Formats: sequence, structure tokens, C-alpha cells
Amino acid sequence: MKSVVLFSLFVALSLVDADSYFYYLVESSNQTVFESSALYTAHQLPSLDSYIQVSSAQMTDGKLLAHTELPVVALSIPSEGFAQFLLTVDQIKAKLFFSRACAAGSRYEQRTIAVVEVSDLQLLDQINDEKGPIERQVLTLLPWEVAATPLQFSSVQNNDLEQIINSLSTTTYMTLLRGLSGEVPIVVDGVSRTTRTRNTYAQPHIWAGEWTAAYFRELGYAVTIQRFNVGSTPTFNVIATKTGTATPAQIFIMGAHYDSTSQTPATVAPGAVDNGSGSVAVMIAAAAMARYSFRSTIQFVLFGGEEQGLVGSNFLVANRAGANIRSALIMDMIAYSNRFYGVIIEGTRNQAIMNLMDAYEAQLRIWSPRLTIRKDYSSFGSDHVPFQRAGIPAFLAIEQDDTNYPHYHRSTDTVQWVNADQSVDILKGLVALLYNQATA
Repeated sequence: MKSVVLFSLFVALSLVDADSYFYYLVESSNQTVFESSALYTAHQLPSLDSYIQVSSAQMTDGKLLAHTELPVVALSIPSEGFAQFLLTVDQIKAKLFFSRACAAGSRYEQRTIAVVEVSDLQLLDQINDEKGPIERQVLTLLPWEVAATPLQFSSVQNNDLEQIINSLSTTTYMTLLRGLSGEVPIVVDGVSRTTRTRNTYAQPHIWAGEWTAAYFRELGYAVTIQRFNVGSTPTFNVIATKTGTATPAQIFIMGAHYDSTSQTPATVAPGAVDNGSGSVAVMIAAAAMARYSFRSTIQFVLFGGEEQGLVGSNFLVANRAGANIRSALIMDMIAYSNRFYGVIIEGTRNQAIMNLMDAYEAQLRIWSPRLTIRKDYSSFGSDHVPFQRAGIPAFLAIEQDDTNYPHYHRSTDTVQWVNADQSVDILKGLVALLYNQATA
């Protein structure tokens, strides 16, 4: 990409807070021609109702690079109506730059701030919501000389989320997946092991679980081995916990099942896509977030016994002993891409679940614009279901080619069929959502 100079400018976002400012960071070849609108991440400061932080670091691959001279508008929308709002945005051919649900307890609780680009401000008259009024504020871009002077951008800049997202590496992802799926040996308690199967009834699945537990411990997490039986066969969940600094009783979960199966489960069930792909995504998310602190507690969970009927996730939910689990973000089969490069967000029509699904979709549109997104409201067959049945908001992220995968539950489910770019793109939105939940 051509060499450019970075400039920052700001506008008052009066609908949010009179003391809040919207920092609009753009790339420009000179001081008057602005060539892009790179709004793509946010951070909420405790002292403000809502503070939007914008950065251009992700633009190095040009994904979000687009010339615009159109009006940019900030909207405050009832969160219950956000899904309908997204449909209307598509209908009027507006561009959603950014959205974020406002923090509980803030003046704008149960509302979502969205920033859109629209060709004609009159088109916004088509955006209505039966859930409540929509406030709007046209954002006026100030000249560089005015905008650069009043505020020190670096003094309030928070790049934590940006750095976390940028550290999600496809190289690390594939390295771990080759080990978990038995393509290369792993080291467990100082002994080289090969996990060609992770079937619940086969010894190598114990090695795989212990290997992931050691990985989390090395990252500094408190690791719990939650033991249970599938029939008479012992197995376990691996739970890696980072305790929150302000509201530790609130728990946000990211999870996936690590067991596998095939037509030869006792000997060869590599499970690279199902579900090494989701398990390793949880592992690299934990690595990316390990050195940061969060207001609420985060748990990274690898479930056992999924292939025998969601046994591990059912056990965790049934034995939560009053734990305040606020949500569960679950991955299963995220790596195969043939007809689609995309994700299905699977949930239910429960309002809290739909809000969570909408929040994930919004983060995907910011961080992973290449992904196609489809929502499904008939949950079944994976570890999100026990949480939903217990009244805990949860959804499943799964590849759009899930029913088209020819190596499903076969000994041929190997890393050969893995699209690491798709996996990491699916993960980016989940990590951003988890970060926002745990820092709110």
C-alpha cells in the first residue's frame, strides 16, 4: 500500500455525552484530501458513558480502505431493535462503520450507538423503531488545523483490543492444530505423544486434554480440570480462568469441545475441523488476552464428551453452583471453506440471545469484513445448547459449509481441509465481543 501520513481529528458526539469526543483517525496523502474512513474498534472508559476510539492499524491490508465524502451519522438505537435496524441499513444502502451496546448502569443503558455513512440524510427518515426513539447526530469533520490542536490523542488512546486482535496468528493456529490433530507429536508431562484420536473412549484424548491444560497454565491462567464420566469412562473439561478485577462474580465464557470421533474412533479420529478448529481458536484467544486485565472474569473452556451428547457442557452448566455466567460464546467446526467463506451464528429467538448474536455480527463486520454472515435460530447439537436451556445467553459460531463437509466424523478429517484464514476471521469477532463484555 502506498505511503501515507496519519492525521487525527475529532467531533463532539453530543448524543452520548457532552464531554465525550469521537476521534476519527484517517489516512491521507495530504492535509485536505481524506481518503478513508477506518472506524473499527472501541474502548469504554469508566469515566464516560461512551467513548469511541478509532484506529487505522488494520488498514495495512486495505480491507477497509474506501474513499468517502458522504455524511457520517451517529445514531442511538434501542438495543432491542438493533437487528431490525441492521436490515434497514442494508435496504437504504448505508454503510455501518461501528456499533457498540452501551454499558449497563450508564445513561444509555439498553441502547446501542451506531455510526453509519449514508448517501442522503433524508434516507435516515426510513429508520424507525417501535422499541423507542432513535436519536441522531451528524458528525462534522473538523479541519486538520482545528482538530489537531485541542486534544492529545495519545493521552487517551487505548490499543489493547487492537493489539489482541492483531496477535491472532494463522501460523500459531496451524501449529497448534497440527499437534492437537495428531499430525505432529505433542509433549505431555515431558513425554512425546501423538493424538491421532481424541475419542472419549481412547487414551490419547486424555493426553490432548492435559496438553491444553498445560498450555493454559503456561499462559498464567488458573486451570481447573473438571472431571466427570461418560458412562463408566472418565474424562474432563479444561477450564482456564482469568479473574476479573472489578466484578469477578460475572463470568463470560468462550468454549469449544476438544473430543473427536470417526468411523475408526479407537485408533484414528484426527478431528481437525470437528473440532480441533474450535479448540485451537480458544487456545490462541487465551494466548492473545493473557497479559491483559479485565473488569469481569473470563473463562476459556474446552469441553469433553461432546460427541456422546454434550456431556461436558451439560455437566459444567449443571454444576455451576450459583456461578453468574453471563454468556457463552461457543465454536464448533469453523475451518472448512468450500462454497462459502463465512460463518453461521446459531441461536434462538430469545431476546437476550438475539442481542448477543447481533453484537457478534457487529464485531464481525468491523474486524472480518470478508466473511459472509448468516443467522440461524434453531439451536441444536453443540455445546451452546445446555447454556441456552439454563437461561444463559449463548450462541454457536460454525462454518457455513458445515453440512457440506465430506470428512465429517471420518478418519480423513485432517488439517489438509482447514482454512486458517476463515477460522481466525470467525475468531476475531468473538474475541472483540468477549473483550467488550469483560471490560464493560
